[in-house]
Amino acid sequence: MESRVSAATADAAVVPAESDRRTVEARVLAVPVGVWLAALVSASALTRFVVALRSPAPWIFPDEWVYAELARSFGASGHFLVWGADWPVQTFGPLYPALISPAYRLTGSVEQAYTVVRAVNCVLMSLAAVPAYFLARRLLDRRLAFLVAALVLLVPSMVYTTKVMTENLAYPVFLAAVLAFVRALERPSAGRQAAALGLIAVSFLTRGEMLVLLPAYLCAIILLAVLDGRSEQGGLSARGLLPTIRNYRFTWLAVLGGAFLFTTAPLAAERSPAVLLGGHEHLLGKVRLLETPRWLLYQLAELDLAVGVLPFAAFLLVVALVLVQPASPRASRVFVALSLPLFACFMLLGAVYATQPRPLPHVFERYVYYVMPLLLIAVLFWLQQGLPRPRRWTTAAAGVAFLLPAALPYGTLLNRREWGVSSSTPGLVPWAILRPIFGVDALLVVVILALNGSLVLLFLRTGPQRGGFIGLAVLCNLWIVTLFVATADASVSRRAGAYQGGSPRAWVDAAVGPGADVAAVWSGRGGTGEREAFAVLETQFFNKSVRAIYHVEKPITQGLPSRPLALRGDVLFLGSEPEAGRPLSVDYVLSNEAYPLVGRPVARNNEAHLVLYRVTGPVRPRP
Repeated sequence: MESRVSAATADAAVVPAESDRRTVEARVLAVPVGVWLAALVSASALTRFVVALRSPAPWIFPDEWVYAELARSFGASGHFLVWGADWPVQTFGPLYPALISPAYRLTGSVEQAYTVVRAVNCVLMSLAAVPAYFLARRLLDRRLAFLVAALVLLVPSMVYTTKVMTENLAYPVFLAAVLAFVRALERPSAGRQAAALGLIAVSFLTRGEMLVLLPAYLCAIILLAVLDGRSEQGGLSARGLLPTIRNYRFTWLAVLGGAFLFTTAPLAAERSPAVLLGGHEHLLGKVRLLETPRWLLYQLAELDLAVGVLPFAAFLLVVALVLVQPASPRASRVFVALSLPLFACFMLLGAVYATQPRPLPHVFERYVYYVMPLLLIAVLFWLQQGLPRPRRWTTAAAGVAFLLPAALPYGTLLNRREWGVSSSTPGLVPWAILRPIFGVDALLVVVILALNGSLVLLFLRTGPQRGGFIGLAVLCNLWIVTLFVATADASVSRRAGAYQGGSPRAWVDAAVGPGADVAAVWSGRGGTGEREAFAVLETQFFNKSVRAIYHVEKPITQGLPSRPLALRGDVLFLGSEPEAGRPLSVDYVLSNEAYPLVGRPVARNNEAHLVLYRVTGPVRPRP
């Protein structure tokens, strides 16, 4: 009798608890989604800005320097110039420097502008949560879609909020373009197709590599027509495909017209159409296509490792299930028809770009991280569907995701650059930091495979009732990698800024005024390492008066358009057109202490070992 009473009492206690939980859920769901997204974007932007303040100086050169110069010149003159000369702005994309140019025009110093730019970056990149949410809602319920919105703000490349780089604008623009693609695929009205094509143009103006969105979108139209035709007719036939493809006649006509204009306009000016690629034109001759398969393998392996295996495996499984099941819901067909071409195009882009010969080869996560949200949507969609695991496809997806990271050449990639790897590969930063413990050989591979194995086991064994553990594992992985990356970035940035010591950053402007004409001369004497290079680069970055960098022997850093000088007798002459053969003649020259010049020293930075000279006549090294 007593046991029955106690059981009844327990049941009575459970009912109010369950009722309270449902009441809380109902109140949460009653809050408009716009409020939650605004809170998420605000929290992310504020957190990222606090993190950015821990990184006091730029260090990804020449990229940050180029974007800062373009923004500074556009704010001052309305033209994109570098050191007073035209610059192929389509190489880097004009929208981002135009967007941040008011920071340079309206603030009192470059240092203030640098702080404002990073604040803008944090807001821009955090806005990626908005299109990510609405993209995820095509497949997921409201709670899981909101989780996607949060996860996309934890990808390793969010560290670029601390950089003066176009990735900050390209990330939300890419997701907005993908959302427009989905809308056009769902209902191909002329307006939706125009919006999709318009956002491709905006993406291209943000970052030139985004041109790959066009072939990805066109392939998605065809692939969806195939999947829809198979679903509705039980097989493939040209008769079924053509009506669907004709629905996109606006797109086909617009693409043909655009291709004609882009091809004939340069030819009319007697130039190659490749000129539209800007500074990337000269890279075409350096691409080694036969190397593409190897670098494609590396790109896939690095992406798999960076997202933490589970999203990669789930993406492969979801794609396979939709492709082999004709009766898949149309929302999932749209997702796969679009995600697969996007994934393939961006992976190939990164692989082809990586085939160019470099002193220190590296993979380009910076070019492919845009597809990470698609993988995150896939893993949560798989979770929402109850974790379906057909044996053959599940085994294949798990095996590929488990083994791929073992293919990476860690000895080459963990090259001790900047934060231990290339600045284009933030997903490998944790392993670069752990290199002193695990090395780069067999032990490191064993450790990585062991961690991958635990995640794959979770992928294979977790039941639907405990599916939340998969979401938690994805969240924890991204969070841990983010902490590693943010810590490493702050360390490198502080080290770069420390090379100026305790002197004011704008010490040259303070000595001669921001309107003066100062040339920095890089001789290579006194050391050619990180300390000497960063001392000059940081000084040029934060001082408006330092208008150009010249080099006597080798450029200060690869990709920076420093101008060559040649010593003839006791005078430095310009070595590049159109001023080749003329002596260098400016009012002020900045040089390392180890390369003294004829002139009167007007300022000195002892920590950076730099001296500012007032010169009259041609610039001469001191005997």
